[in-house]
Amino acid sequence: DEPRSAEALIAERGDAVDASPAVLSMRAGVGRPLLLLPGLGGTVMECWPLIRALRTTRPVIGLQARGMDGEQPPHDSVADMAGFYTAAIRAVQPHGPYALCGYSFGGLVALEVARQLSQEGEPLELVCLLDSQLHLSPPAPWRAWQRARRVATRLARLGAPEWRRGLVVLRDRLRGAAQPPAFAASPDWPDAQQRVYQASLAALAAYQPQPYDGGRVLYLRSHIPLRGYLDPMPVWRRAARAGLDVVEVPGEHLEMMARQAPAVAAAIDAMLRADAPVPLDYSSTDASPIPSKSTRTKSPGAADSKPHQVPVVTTVPQGTRSP
Repeated sequence: DEPRSAEALIAERGDAVDASPAVLSMRAGVGRPLLLLPGLGGTVMECWPLIRALRTTRPVIGLQARGMDGEQPPHDSVADMAGFYTAAIRAVQPHGPYALCGYSFGGLVALEVARQLSQEGEPLELVCLLDSQLHLSPPAPWRAWQRARRVATRLARLGAPEWRRGLVVLRDRLRGAAQPPAFAASPDWPDAQQRVYQASLAALAAYQPQPYDGGRVLYLRSHIPLRGYLDPMPVWRRAARAGLDVVEVPGEHLEMMARQAPAVAAAIDAMLRADAPVPLDYSSTDASPIPSKSTRTKSPGAADSKPHQVPVVTTVPQGTRSP
């Protein structure tokens, strides 16, 4: 087969399909496409480092949020976004198996798209969530109080010479508790994208994941947790009824679409290969696969920096529930 773009795939559907502004051809390829869903900013352009790092020969198609053109109002619920994307996806690829991948907030929508497609009887070969967070942490004053209480308890156990160092720790932790979440809208974004971002925030705040049993879910999490959010893993484990595979990559949330993109791409590439073992560990900076182990290991060739020394791969079996 010759490489095909999203436009060519759409053209194959004939006059019944109109090219949608929601569908963007990111890279030509052969076979079923990899479908990328955007984060809070509404555009998959932030995923270019990941797209460039992918070695799969498949086409890569990006989805763009409604409202990015400034002509239509953006959706403010995950279910509505998913319905919009599902219609756009089926215009390009009428039937599964589908390969879905969503970065950050896009992972929430990808899971809901997968749920809707599964309910329509369509198979899913890949549902991948890239460090997708859920609800924000409690307000900063409450977090500051909790941190101050924990540090004060530790100080009470220390001798006098260690108090000065303990007070410095308390000061730094109180400052950290008051910091906002790491990701915020850019003031340089156009008005239409600002509106999409605000609508996506509203959708995130109201979202309650529904059970998905159409297949296993792959979750790639950053080694450094995203500041300002609660740990989402207990919720994802409950939602992924057929099982959850968790792969940890070095660095922090925003680095997954920057210098850690090769590690993220390697994990996705392996899952798109039918003969790939499940799961694998892609924690090294050169994105080389390492069979998962029950203990923490260091990736061959990885740097000695701390984030690269703690790869964690966890397979959550079907029916497992978090406490």
